[in-house]
Amino acid sequence: MIEEKARSQDEPRLWTHASLMAQPAFAALGFTVIEHQVVQIGDQHLDRAIMEKVIS
Repeated sequence: MIEEKARSQDEPRLWTHASLMAQPAFAALGFTVIEHQVVQIGDQHLDRAIMEKVIS
């Protein structure tokens, strides 16, 4: 599992840039929103969030 690998490499947290649709799935896995962002790609604006999960 990713958490086990992160722990073995002494990583204190996992993080992701999650789309609005993906945020509930990451939240269910223990991630919390750190910051909401709007990213422009071409002429599109995409809402996303930086999410993290602190691991021990």
